[in-house]
Amino acid sequence: MGAVLGSEMFVILMLYLWFAIGLACAGFCCHQLLLILRGQTRHQVRKGVAVRARPWRKNLQEVFGKRWLLGLLVPMFNVGSESSKQQDK
Repeated sequence: MGAVLGSEMFVILMLYLWFAIGLACAGFCCHQLLLILRGQTRHQVRKGVAVRARPWRKNLQEVFGKRWLLGLLVPMFNVGSESSKQQDK
């Protein structure tokens, strides 16, 4: 009575581990979305670079691309946005 098998204990510990990893990933995701909504990147925050005044929707489109929903379903490499191509010229 009350004894937990080794395999059950392993499953319980793995569930706790994956729950903690999921919380950490959700925290990082929320932090990045907050930076996008502010119009910044992590590099700009660390270096203290001034923020460009642009609408948050344009920032989201620049980060995730025009077809962001397709990118959620079928992960693919985004080959730069239009603004990065314009800066290269």
